[in-house]
Amino acid sequence: MDSAAQIARLARTYIASALLVLAVCGAPAFAQNRMVELEVFVDDRARLGTQQEWVEVLNQCGADRVTIKTGTLSAASIEETQLKSSTWILVKAAVQSNRLVMPGGKFSITDKKGIAGLIKQFKGDGAEVALAEKQAFGLTGPQLVELHQKLSKPISFSTKGMSVQNGLEQAAQAIGSNLILDQLATENLKGGGDPILEDLQGLSTGTAIAIMIRPLGLVLKPERKLGEDIKLHVVDSQQTKEHWPVGWPPEQVPVKVAPKLFESLDLEIRDFELKGTLDAIEKRVGICFVYDQNGIARADIELDKVKVTLVQNKIYYMAAMGKLLRQSKPALSHDLRVDEAGKPFVWIYHAAR
Repeated sequence: MDSAAQIARLARTYIASALLVLAVCGAPAFAQNRMVELEVFVDDRARLGTQQEWVEVLNQCGADRVTIKTGTLSAASIEETQLKSSTWILVKAAVQSNRLVMPGGKFSITDKKGIAGLIKQFKGDGAEVALAEKQAFGLTGPQLVELHQKLSKPISFSTKGMSVQNGLEQAAQAIGSNLILDQLATENLKGGGDPILEDLQGLSTGTAIAIMIRPLGLVLKPERKLGEDIKLHVVDSQQTKEHWPVGWPPEQVPVKVAPKLFESLDLEIRDFELKGTLDAIEKRVGICFVYDQNGIARADIELDKVKVTLVQNKIYYMAAMGKLLRQSKPALSHDLRVDEAGKPFVWIYHAAR
């Protein structure tokens, strides 16, 4: 399984659970103007001068107010109070063994950068987002769900023969987001880019964009900077370890996801071109077949020149496709995947070894 599929599995699993959280609790709303008060407790048994040393450091870490108190604190905590036009964030911390214990981390007195970074996160994102566990693409669960839902909108236009640039522009317009292109993407899309070989109409926008740009060596990478909305970047696949996948592993058993693929038939194919055979099967089952064009090209496979033979009674389509694809040299593979909206498609690719 490629890295995109591994990311897909992680994100898909978390999305399923986070959707339930949103359904019960609703999506959180954050004020953009936030102020942070840092209230630090220092044990009265600490050595002389400890309070003054911490005051000097903490006053340089970006909090709007710093107070030092003598005493003990049972547990570090954080509390947000919504004011009329801003949010006041009270962070209660304690100095223990000359380390500052805060919600979200423990810091030595020399780690001014770490303390300032955490306070900056509180100001930029609010306490809930700053302290939340980060998932794929460094996003929280609700952020990942929001992005997944946004990219679930289906492509409403035929893409076959359309330039990649035109396809991207229309897809981005449909979801109300601009796509930010890196240098390679800008260069590869000069003149519109290559034509899109499949009709992706009906597939969700996230999957469709990933398919459109893959032959150009590009991938879709969601990024979010502190305090900002998620932005969609189109980047060189070699320059990132994480990217939005071409579809997701089905959550249900394949026969429930795409029952047509598991209907049996009698086949008699003799010395016929592979691409024509796959086109005929695609038409019969009514499910989109999508090809990893650049992976297949790297393997030096021309689908319309590969000849296949298969004579067998009572074989279901999915199994027949496996036998047909293995007749290519080198052999091809296929997976059943679903888009962000749960619509099935077949992904045909060369599994590099």
